[in-house]
Amino acid sequence: MSRSHRRMAVRLVWLGVTVASWAALAACAAGPTASAAQGSEPAAAPTQPAQAPTTTATFLPLVTQPQASEGETPVPTHAPTATATADLLAQPQCYFDAVASEDLDALGECFTPDAEIIDVGRHIRGVDAIRTWADNEVLGGRYSILERTATGAQQVRMLVRFTPPGSSGGFRAYYTFDLAGGKITRADLQYA
Repeated sequence: MSRSHRRMAVRLVWLGVTVASWAALAACAAGPTASAAQGSEPAAAPTQPAQAPTTTATFLPLVTQPQASEGETPVPTHAPTATATADLLAQPQCYFDAVASEDLDALGECFTPDAEIIDVGRHIRGVDAIRTWADNEVLGGRYSILERTATGAQQVRMLVRFTPPGSSGGFRAYYTFDLAGGKITRADLQYA
């Protein structure tokens, strides 16, 4: 598979297209001459207008294996089941929803009482300290989630773009969330 095909496959997986759908899409893109070129019998001339094959795409949450650049090692994806992974990947969304709605109470509910945030080099411990940090530095900002990957049984790693409150610029960062009981126990926020 060529590099461009691998990128397309990753993008389709990111969009939730199943492998069966990918194969159907590849067959459509190749056209009727591709099967003849591969040694199978030539396709019969159609008696009516050709219709694209119908496929059902299963849309799953963003469970991807990011493409590593040259010299980088990709973060492994551990997906025990699609449902378990979907539930796991959805859990950190609470944080992003609370920031988007500027709801400090909702943000506090996303974390366990003894949760910790590591914001580059600073350690913020406990929900009260997290609420203060968020109120001063995060609420009013804008997030774009670029990638989401389950990196463990109870861990999600995300590549995000964050534009701080009052800023026109922004930066990319990796956010790694450790989770338990549907809440965030630890969030490690590092520049990408």
